[in-house]
Amino acid sequence: MEKIRAESLKDWQKRLDSEIRQTQLDLENAVAQGLLTEEPRTRHAGVIETLTAMAPEMTEFAEAFHELAEVRQSIACERQRRVDECRERMRREVPESHPFRTRIEELLERGTSVSPAQGPLPGLESVAQLFSAGDAAGVEDPEGEPSASPP
Repeated sequence: MEKIRAESLKDWQKRLDSEIRQTQLDLENAVAQGLLTEEPRTRHAGVIETLTAMAPEMTEFAEAFHELAEVRQSIACERQRRVDECRERMRREVPESHPFRTRIEELLERGTSVSPAQGPLPGLESVAQLFSAGDAAGVEDPEGEPSASPP
């Protein structure tokens, strides 16, 4: 009976280690994409570090899995918020006839936010060009990002 319990604990610890690694990767990707400010990044990293340190001695795992799920949910919510912001900005500033509009809509439907620093579209060095591209004069918006003037 003790052997079965030890094997079960080992299995749960492996699952937890895997979830910790995946959550750490999600956090690193979110930081690399500029989704998180310093405060949530530090908070999420603290949760991950604490669970990493405690994992080898854990015998109860539900709370740890719950905390990791909260970190991942927080990241997913911020990603969705950014996608929604990009979608709204595109609707306001990019004419429906613009050649890259369809491609941007496809990226947004997949949950990919498009920032001025990114260049996910062939022919554009950055998405900032889209908001100030050839047919409209570039104007600085309050966040300092170029945007297109209405025609």
